[in-house]
Amino acid sequence: MSTHLEIIGNLPIVIGAIVSKLPQIMAIYNRKNSKGISLCSVTLDLISKTIFAFYTIAQGYPFGEWGESSILAIATLIIHMEIFWFADQKGIALVELFAYTTACFLLLSGLIPFTIIWVLQSMCIPLQLAAKLTQAVSIAENGNTGNISGASVLIMCVLTLVKTYSEYTARCDYLLVANNATTFAGNLIIGMQIIYYWSK
Repeated sequence: MSTHLEIIGNLPIVIGAIVSKLPQIMAIYNRKNSKGISLCSVTLDLISKTIFAFYTIAQGYPFGEWGESSILAIATLIIHMEIFWFADQKGIALVELFAYTTACFLLLSGLIPFTIIWVLQSMCIPLQLAAKLTQAVSIAENGNTGNISGASVLIMCVLTLVKTYSEYTARCDYLLVANNATTFAGNLIIGMQIIYYWSK
């Protein structure tokens, strides 16, 4: 019963994760291109979010933690595949889906020691920062934000700020606190760029 109540109580967090990426997925789908979106940035973001998801699962954290991070990882995978799909590289997108699924099964198999997962999670902090800064540099070089969804960036800013606070007060897992804080800072930079270029 308590597990069911926990899942229901964490549904707003999970719904927030879905809503945060949906505008970006739809923006690429509707325009049939990923103009302005850095492939390098999305790749780093995908790696980071996937490791983050498996770290929370390995730690035995509640549904709200691993459910949210898993949804964000899947949504980022969809965005990554869209970049290839609408660039007429559908084969690469399908190969990526197969490789990603295989990697996930390997991570879930229990064959990888927790120590390695912990080390990988600690590497996610610079990865996440690199992902956001790569996108910020791409925006600056292009002189516009392209098809980047302002709604997605705004929601992610709020979500990661709330998560940073909740992680610090609830579990004091400094790896998760640092990861969320870094993501918030990166999204804030991109959000400020969006405001700047949209106001021009």
